Amino acid sequence: MNKNRMKLSEIAYNEIKKRLLNLTIKPGDPVSDKELGEDLGIGRTPIREALTRLENENLVKFFPKRGIFATTIYKTEILDLYSIRLLIEPYAARLATNYIDLTELDYYYDLWKNPDYNNEIELNEHISIDNNFHRLIANNSRNQYLIAILSNFSDHVYRIRNYTKEYSFLRSDKSRLEHIEIIDLIRNREARCVEESLKKHIQNILGFLEDFNKNI
Repeated sequence: MNKNRMKLSEIAYNEIKKRLLNLTIKPGDPVSDKELGEDLGIGRTPIREALTRLENENLVKFFPKRGIFATTIYKTEILDLYSIRLLIEPYAARLATNYIDLTELDYYYDLWKNPDYNNEIELNEHISIDNNFHRLIANNSRNQYLIAILSNFSDHVYRIRNYTKEYSFLRSDKSRLEHIEIIDLIRNREARCVEESLKKHIQNILGFLEDFNKNI
């Protein structure tokens, strides 16, 4: 693959992925490589390469004779994802507590200490902030396998957060307080307590999503 095609494939991958995660392309929607190519001004081959990568990440699915579709978000998938996250992410947070530059937490702490945060922040921005905070923790675990796993998880969590956002915003103030507690514990380098606090945070989300599943 020449460098120019590699660059175009990467541009296509990033743009299509953004649309899938933001639900501009909704779960179950057909994905036309021809229309995407025309929209992005990119040839079919780089588009297909990008879509193949996205199929490997379980964001699109190729069906013979039917075409390409954005993967559907099933109720069971939501709970399965968070159940696995519950097992892995708290451990990553325990590791990260020993390494993270504490100044990187200041931005999030200042945001969440504001009691009017939920009234002042846009819903989409709230989801991005939350997602970036959890990525920051995972990326400081210094365990490349954990980072790779949680990076993929983070993309799917972000997609699910967009899918459930009108409902999940109902617990955003509780989430804000839970995040403050996690940051306070990280600042004190209390690794085991961070692990338990994040575990409780994810358990609370899991319980909330179980309730969400009953109401859709």
